[in-house]
Amino acid sequence: MSVAMNTYRDHWLKAVIGDPAVSSGSYLVASAIACAMGVRYVATTDWQTLNTSLGRARTNPAVRASITELQSAGYLERDLGDGRAFTQGWRLTQPGKEQE
Repeated sequence: MSVAMNTYRDHWLKAVIGDPAVSSGSYLVASAIACAMGVRYVATTDWQTLNTSLGRARTNPAVRASITELQSAGYLERDLGDGRAFTQGWRLTQPGKEQE
């Protein structure tokens, strides 16, 4: 699978990788989330789809734990969309940095 170049996503993923407080399992989930990133720094995916993309059972709770870890570390926020379409997902954020 080829992923188009996206500077924000690349910097976000490097920040996650470089954070010693983030576990290696959460890095794998962050990589899957980064691949699902679309517009407005939002990855429109759910935890079951992330499990599938990682080759796990859809209901494996490990992805949810990693999402919680990434949220606590400041790398993810829940995005509820604009209310006009079903665009819920995860906003990729960087601790201490404002969005471009």
